[in-house]
Amino acid sequence: MAKPLEFEPNLHARIVRHVTQRTLADQEGNPTKAHVLSTPTLVAWFESAVSQAMLPFVSKTEVILGAHIEIFHKRPTPLGHDVAIEARLMRQEGNKTTWQVVAHDEIEWVAEGTVVSAVVELATLNQRLQPKRKPFFSDEPTP
Repeated sequence: MAKPLEFEPNLHARIVRHVTQRTLADQEGNPTKAHVLSTPTLVAWFESAVSQAMLPFVSKTEVILGAHIEIFHKRPTPLGHDVAIEARLMRQEGNKTTWQVVAHDEIEWVAEGTVVSAVVELATLNQRLQPKRKPFFSDEPTP
């Protein structure tokens, strides 16, 4: 586990992202003509805002990992709009942090949720991944 982090009170970040063709729901797996911002993109943007807030406190030997996310995607946002995402630290327990996240487009509130992130030493992450780096499929017959 990484060393305990010490965050500033009221730590927060704000980022702005643009809805492009690539971020639309019909481009991210929705089989219908849903030409609006996708929920998977919002999840990524929420994690990006959290990481932006945490990055000044994380060493070069550590990584920020998403551990849990809850999202309520209430309103659609069409192609060409900007979305502002805000993340505010709610609590910290050891190497895990819980964040309140909200998103607004130019017109209205779009989504809100919580993100739980963990800071882990890169060496620890690589050690945990080692068993998964072996080939999943084998040419050898199963007994």
